Amino acid sequence: MMTIFYKLQPCSLPGGRKKFRARVSYNGVYTMEDMLDLLDSHSVGVSRAILLAVFEEIHLLLVRMLLDGHKIETPIGTVGLKIKGYFPGDDARFTKDNSLEITIVPTERLTKAVVSKAKIRKKPSTVPKPDLQIYTNLAQPDSKNILTPGHMARVSGYELKFDAQDPKQGIFLRPIKNGNRSLPAGPSVRIEEIGLNTDRQLIFQVPADLPVGMYVLEIKSLFGTASMRAGEFDDLLIVP
Repeated sequence: MMTIFYKLQPCSLPGGRKKFRARVSYNGVYTMEDMLDLLDSHSVGVSRAILLAVFEEIHLLLVRMLLDGHKIETPIGTVGLKIKGYFPGDDARFTKDNSLEITIVPTERLTKAVVSKAKIRKKPSTVPKPDLQIYTNLAQPDSKNILTPGHMARVSGYELKFDAQDPKQGIFLRPIKNGNRSLPAGPSVRIEEIGLNTDRQLIFQVPADLPVGMYVLEIKSLFGTASMRAGEFDDLLIVP
């Protein structure tokens, strides 16, 4: 059984107190196609193409049922809706100050299966490198992992600062194929417009001509005099 690793990050509290929060350090990322690769097609008796088609139909059905105002209970979790934001009175209506979000709550069966068997260990200390924790699209703050060409974005974390005059350092967007980080779809794009460059936060402009596709957000920075190190954001970013 594989181990679930975590690492600790400092968290400042009121009054100058300092504690640490744990963050899971994932061993990898699996897509639905990766999951199907792990299945024995002979044991399930259904072809890969049919399974992919079934999952696509389920996705479309989930969308339709949610748009019809239903909650969906599955063996993996319950999919529902949540309205965010405050209303000035009991006769107020949904406005641009409110937003609709999809919620996914794991089932008790799935939760127990993982929590009861999980082997958790602290990840061994490594050499310092850029640690990207949070990405925010400043043009669409409520969007998740979306790159908006020509608009500003922010990444928060640790050890992020770099020398903008060194072309080998900086913020890079690496295009990939099929959601696979190891399959490049072209050369990395270096961000030229930087609004803020600090250890904890970077603000930058997404290139206006950035093509549609999936990208890995990467920071490269020189530590010491000759040690170039890179850090990647855990989630993939998308230009829709």
